Amino acid sequence: MKGNKSVKISVKQRLFLASIIVILAAAGVLLFILNYSNLGSGDKQNNSPADQNKAIDILVNSYKQEYQLLLGGYLELDPNSSAFLNSTQELKSKLLELKVPGIYREKHQTTIFTINRIETLISVGQIEKSKIELNNLKRLAESF
Repeated sequence: MKGNKSVKISVKQRLFLASIIVILAAAGVLLFILNYSNLGSGDKQNNSPADQNKAIDILVNSYKQEYQLLLGGYLELDPNSSAFLNSTQELKSKLLELKVPGIYREKHQTTIFTINRIETLISVGQIEKSKIELNNLKRLAESF
């Protein structure tokens, strides 16, 4: 009897193990199919030249709008006010957070360098010299 009982347990264990393997294999195949289908559709969308150009246009337009909005508000401020240095630092921080299209990198760097000069001049009390740099910044903003 012991021999038959151990065979029955062994058969049950084999059936249980086989069913677990089948379930895991089916889940693996299902996950593979789902991931493969998502990757395929994503690649087609991102590799099309029309979609890439559209994404670049969106980035360029977004950058121009944010740049103009940030600089427009800043250039209206009075450089003689006590809060102007803080506003200059905030502007620089916000400009550094923007995603910059390649065609505007040089202009963006020039803008940041100009703001750094303004910040330095204001912090040492040279307001009149900072106004010259503010005019340079205004010309940069108007050149879009």
